[in-house]
Amino acid sequence: MKFNISAKKIELTGELKQKLEDKIHKELHNHINDESAWADLKVSDLNGSFRKGNDKRVRLIVKLPGKTVVKIEETADNVDAAIEMVKDRIARSLNKVRERKRDAIRRISKEKLNALWETGLEVGRWSGKVTRRTLSHFSKKKK
Repeated sequence: MKFNISAKKIELTGELKQKLEDKIHKELHNHINDESAWADLKVSDLNGSFRKGNDKRVRLIVKLPGKTVVKIEETADNVDAAIEMVKDRIARSLNKVRERKRDAIRRISKEKLNALWETGLEVGRWSGKVTRRTLSHFSKKKK
């Protein structure tokens, strides 16, 4: 997976870059194994160094295989807090994407099973991707 780090109005020191790679890149690597995926991480100071407040932003854009793009953006008082918030949201967001894809596959498979069931064919010989529960439900031949 390609991983790009950039900074705006903040000095990207070796320590900060190492922290970003350790936390964010490691978390992404736990969930994404595809080499065609890429991630772009941007750290910025919204108001500059002279103003205080909630002004450190960490923005992560992850491009997964296909057309799926996950965007995560967090703003906090300091960069460390924003990094932690982004790290916490990565797992939830990627799991949600994975569940949506699984549900779509299951929905399509059930539709194919129902179509086969209505034609009276033996569904147990069908080679589509379905859950075991669905297959056991439809494995009996229609009378």
